[in-house]
Amino acid sequence: IWATWKQHLSSFQSYFSESMLEWSEFYWAWKVISTRAFGKFVPHTTLAPIAEFLNHTNVSTFYSYNLPDEEPDASLRYSDESDQDHDDLLNLPIKRTLLYYNDLVRVNLLSRESDQTELLEELSSEATAYEDKIFSEIASKAEADNLNTSLEESPEAELRIVSGETYQKGSEVFLSYGRYSNRQLLTYYGFAFENNKYDYAPIYITLDEIASSQQVPYINENLEKKVIEIKAKKNLLQQELLNCFRAIHWDFEHGKEAFFAPKSLELEKKVLEEANGFLKGMLGNFETSLEEDLELLSQNVPLKLRFAVIYRSEIKKILHKQVEYISLLERITNNLVNGQASNQVIEDLETSEDPQSIEAIKNYLVSLLHNLSF
Repeated sequence: IWATWKQHLSSFQSYFSESMLEWSEFYWAWKVISTRAFGKFVPHTTLAPIAEFLNHTNVSTFYSYNLPDEEPDASLRYSDESDQDHDDLLNLPIKRTLLYYNDLVRVNLLSRESDQTELLEELSSEATAYEDKIFSEIASKAEADNLNTSLEESPEAELRIVSGETYQKGSEVFLSYGRYSNRQLLTYYGFAFENNKYDYAPIYITLDEIASSQQVPYINENLEKKVIEIKAKKNLLQQELLNCFRAIHWDFEHGKEAFFAPKSLELEKKVLEEANGFLKGMLGNFETSLEEDLELLSQNVPLKLRFAVIYRSEIKKILHKQVEYISLLERITNNLVNGQASNQVIEDLETSEDPQSIEAIKNYLVSLLHNLSF
């Protein structure tokens, strides 16, 4: 961009001085536009006086481009969000079309010596149906997003700042830049903050590292995409992680219904154990522990270092939460294996665990207990 910009301006030297062609000037202007300008929900990229000074946090204060008699409405602007955030690093449509469900079916069945054509076709059909559902959701979000951002310029329209909060006199007014993860905030604006509800931990699963020795040759010879990319959020068990380990460790005695869903207690114990070990390994690969990061943040460290440590520590917090959820499920499955009744499992859970943890594992646990009842 810089090279093209300089080339164009050099053609009009009577209007643009040499100082205007310096990198420092261009970089300053670029940072102003990229961090201060309003763009997605106005007809053109715009610098709005006063409004551009507002800093970001997760509030219901937003900007709106409307005619004077129109009611500002931000409800449609998040139709394209994925996993409650706008960070498409792991959810670009081109990447999401490289879904792994059919790959996992083939890794498990085609790495075997015996012919599994019939079962392969059956499980592949289920995998394709699941992938088609995801493709449909992606297309719907993209279509809705295009509809919501097609704004026409009007001389009567106004750019407004609309507050969903009550501000005390003299306090700072914040604006929501969007449902941004710390990765986005650090990349585009140079800061990150703690307890960002739109943050996530990226998880990269290299298939040939978690596969059996029998499966590795098939993976290396046949799969172009060997790394599965997953987002983990703080308040929800990441079931896609469990899906990967379940498909890798599934065997015939578990029943075909257990390939894509928690059905076999024996298999689930293995899945939870492997997934927990994988996450603990991720945490162990950091050069510092979460406790060391928190100690560093309690000190008066330079701002850039502080934001970098916040970014890193928030990822660790999410991974620790996932370990906590899976450890809880390990205890539950052990109790079920030892003969504890489903209703007793629920009763014990409600009396001994905090509501947030129960909510985080709810979908998995409901599915498991439902499947075990048939």
